[in-house]
Amino acid sequence: MSEGSLLDSLQVVLGKCNLNVERNQLEVEQLAGGLTNGMYLIKISGQKRWVYRVNGTGTEILVDREAERQFLQMANEYAICPKVLFVDEKRMLQEFCDGITLGLDAIDDPNIHRLIARKLARLHGHPIQPSAPWYPQALQSYLKELDDEEMSIIGTTLLKIPKDTIMTLCHNDLRLNNVIYQREKEQVFFVDFEYAGLNYAVYDIAHYFWQHNGAQNRMDFQTVNPENRKLFASEYLRELYQKAPTKHEVDALLKNVLHFEAANHFLWSIWSRIQHKLGNSTAVFSYQLNARARFECYEYCLNQIKA
Repeated sequence: MSEGSLLDSLQVVLGKCNLNVERNQLEVEQLAGGLTNGMYLIKISGQKRWVYRVNGTGTEILVDREAERQFLQMANEYAICPKVLFVDEKRMLQEFCDGITLGLDAIDDPNIHRLIARKLARLHGHPIQPSAPWYPQALQSYLKELDDEEMSIIGTTLLKIPKDTIMTLCHNDLRLNNVIYQREKEQVFFVDFEYAGLNYAVYDIAHYFWQHNGAQNRMDFQTVNPENRKLFASEYLRELYQKAPTKHEVDALLKNVLHFEAANHFLWSIWSRIQHKLGNSTAVFSYQLNARARFECYEYCLNQIKA
């Protein structure tokens, strides 16, 4: 999208928000990290004000924008994410949140794990209205879109959910680079709720336990070490139930996470194959390589379950 078209689009949104800003006051800076969408920092007279997202071509096939809008309203109420001013099927305007966008270098930081565990527990503790969980719906939808018999057979086995798995409101894409850390206030905010919805609580934890940088081969992925997994689970359960968990409760949670680690990698492998099929691979990022790396991680996690 050209800068002129971007500014035209932005001014329409600002008008809908009753924010009257002259075009010559606006400064636009493209942000790194968005794989499927365009992300832009919007400044007025040099002051950071908003983040503007322009949804990528074909993302409506994989993302329920109305569900995202409803989830963002809830997340705003509970201070889970920066305030959203406008969102529709094509774009989103959100207040700029000052802080550090986390990366892979935080994967061994116990303090970061504590903060994220507590924030995630608050999200998962939000009251819900019963409805169909996100993971089975997403996997079935992606498998239908991909239309691959072998992958569909594997997917069927992963739809067998462990007994007594709790459903909550979930982020569903909780990566470190979707977390903003405010060091002075010792707090974190989550961003990028495109895939959020009702889901199994342990899915969010399983997704968080695997981080990556580049994600073009298996070695780009790193997993949270056993010590920090126990720390995360303990802090999460303490915040969720407002009491210290037992060792049995921590161990039971981590055991339940294992199934969803494999399921998570498989789902995103299918998602990446669809992205490649849609022609979204570039010289910078190959969804085909990402799909292969994700599938190798799925096989690794499957072996861990069997061990």
